[in-house]
Amino acid sequence: MELPYNGRAVIETTPGYAEISIPPKRNYFFLFIFGFWFTGWAIGGIIMLVSFIFSTPDDLPFPLFIIFPLFWAVPGFFVGRVLWWFIAGKEVISVQKDSLNIAKKGMLFNKPKSYYITECKSFRVSDNPINQLFPFGFKPLFFGGTSSGTIVFDYGMQTIKFADGIDEAEGKHILKLLKEKGFLNDNNF
Repeated sequence: MELPYNGRAVIETTPGYAEISIPPKRNYFFLFIFGFWFTGWAIGGIIMLVSFIFSTPDDLPFPLFIIFPLFWAVPGFFVGRVLWWFIAGKEVISVQKDSLNIAKKGMLFNKPKSYYITECKSFRVSDNPINQLFPFGFKPLFFGGTSSGTIVFDYGMQTIKFADGIDEAEGKHILKLLKEKGFLNDNNF
């Protein structure tokens, strides 16, 4: 017999404040492949830097000296960013009486978002179809992540999605808890 699933989100509430931490879903096959690639990339980068440092300007054509390291560094930066997110990242949602804040801790160069809670309308739980679009559970996190998540609300003329990687039942539980604690009311639903 299978045991009930307890969820992935860690929820802490105090009077006037709630914080929900959600770790990313980790795909160990993906982590192994990208970790292996990143290690090879780093070794190649070190060899390249050493050869550039100890060579004379006559040994290398100038455009290659500038352009090649840039083309080498950009993919490594993006892969390193995704690896760091999967190893040390988490999505942190903090709710106060007047604001909802969504931050991706551990996602390099990602700005936290803040919303007025009174302007957050139509909170709901939505199936996250983006999870089925990409192989091995991989999502395009390279350019700031995708707008995906199980919990959805309308903010003006924009739809905001957050709480990526949780099931619908867990999303319903989080919304119910936030309503019971008084952070959300009927106007938000």
